[in-house]
Amino acid sequence: MLTEVLGVVEKANTRPLLIAMTTLSLLVRATGGAILSDPFTWALVVILPLGVMAYVLVIGWIYMIQGMNARLPENDMASWGPIIGSSLLAFCLLLTFSYVSSHPEGLSLSLLGEPDFVYVCTVFLLATETAKIRR
Repeated sequence: MLTEVLGVVEKANTRPLLIAMTTLSLLVRATGGAILSDPFTWALVVILPLGVMAYVLVIGWIYMIQGMNARLPENDMASWGPIIGSSLLAFCLLLTFSYVSSHPEGLSLSLLGEPDFVYVCTVFLLATETAKIRR
């Protein structure tokens, strides 16, 4: 089952969702999390500049990983994308398992309004997009 899920993630284009979640993370960070409790506020006027900033950050991250791959010798079989992406994914899974084990009563929809949830989802998407970068 995990193989099928990872196969879908591998084929899906997660970059637009990563840029949207990075924009949301920047907006949550800029407002101190207040945007999640009151989304219809004047703080939304900065969503377009933050979207451009998120786009630049994501593309810069991808080019940085590709640059690291380009510096590897030709006969080297390694690739930095899967190495860094898998490490980030392990970190996200560690956070998720830690949260689920400390809240045995189950998950609720109130979790969606937490800034930490937004950050973990962003890092999860960054991990999946990074793991797709090959030499």
